[in-house]
Amino acid sequence: MAGRKRCQSFRNVALAMAVAVGLFAPLVMIVPAAQAQTFQVIHAFTGGSDGGNPLGRLSIDGGGHLYGTTYAGGVPYDGGYGVVFKMSPVGSGWTFSPIYTFSPSGDGGDPAAGVLFGPDGILYGTTSNGGTVFTVRPSATRPPTVLSPWTLNFLYDFSPFTVYPAGDVVFDSAGNIYGATSTGGGRGCFNNEGCGTVYELTPSAGGWIETTLYAFQGGSDGAGPVGVTFDSAGNLIGVAESGGTKDDGVIFQLTRSGDSWTESVLYNFDSQGNGGYAPQAGLVSDASGNFYGSTVASSGYSGVIFELSPSNGGWTYNVLAQIPGQYRFGPNAPLTMDAAGNLYGTIGTRDSNELPGAVFKVTRGSDGWTFTSLHDFTSGSDGCCSASTVAIGANGNLYGTAIYGGPNCLPIGCGVVWEIAP
Repeated sequence: MAGRKRCQSFRNVALAMAVAVGLFAPLVMIVPAAQAQTFQVIHAFTGGSDGGNPLGRLSIDGGGHLYGTTYAGGVPYDGGYGVVFKMSPVGSGWTFSPIYTFSPSGDGGDPAAGVLFGPDGILYGTTSNGGTVFTVRPSATRPPTVLSPWTLNFLYDFSPFTVYPAGDVVFDSAGNIYGATSTGGGRGCFNNEGCGTVYELTPSAGGWIETTLYAFQGGSDGAGPVGVTFDSAGNLIGVAESGGTKDDGVIFQLTRSGDSWTESVLYNFDSQGNGGYAPQAGLVSDASGNFYGSTVASSGYSGVIFELSPSNGGWTYNVLAQIPGQYRFGPNAPLTMDAAGNLYGTIGTRDSNELPGAVFKVTRGSDGWTFTSLHDFTSGSDGCCSASTVAIGANGNLYGTAIYGGPNCLPIGCGVVWEIAP
């Protein structure tokens, strides 16, 4: 397969972006942000014990606390291997607590997908260094202080080292866990590291058992899956960043039949058209069974926001909005849908010739969908280059992270946690 070469690890991705961001000069904003939005940084990472360079999603519990991960920082070794953190609202401000710190001594590290709550109320996540699925929870007994570390348990450790979990995990009603690895599954693709898999983790008395549901071959079936989710019939729907008839990525479905799963391609992305290509993030769905996602590239634009809808036994693909060309790089984190059906997301960047990203909203209207930037990053104290899924609080405020920028670790910056109030 002549697919695009995958970076060796998310650590290499972060380092490559750090070099790029270091080239930034102050930029003039081209796309105006929406008015009446209040953007503020609620934590600026230092690269020390609080971590640095957050890549993944934030999750919110019923008390309004935020949970997330950083890719680096924490243990002062080789730049650190990241932390899991908690932020608690206190009055008009926030307190920050690192609740687990990864180390180079066998517990993986470099979490790139954030953490999310499972059906049991426990936080689940993955690491890109060592390739693990883990849980993190508070101690069963009252901790001495709020800064006391939580307990991290590994559910499964992928092997060999070149197998990388990608995107968030999802759960079925029985408590089994499903996810994707961007490599592995055999030979071929990405320097012969394998074309990626979709897996299932099943609890047992001796631990968790991993079953590969599908191993991609790198041809028309796709390569490099970046996440899966369930449809209403119990099938798994996901996207792969490359492969397909044009080698520009696919949307795929895995259908269960007994103990086996069959893969089918629902849509082939094509760089020659206006439908976007090279998807980098998983899908979200609405109550009607429609799926929404994004691509990082499109002819003449910076990617697209799309909808995949069931139609007469098949599927219909529609572009809802184009990402303005001056960003030149579309979302690489899953979208978020609010109660009104509007979509929210973030945009990263690649080099010094582009805007350093944005938080955006795509609004549903009678005449179609409208793209609006809620905040354009400046690479300054407000941050730069977000790869975060947008979290929506009970108060309607938006939360997320930026990988770089902020007042610390200059000139690149260690990143920030931000809040946007409507």
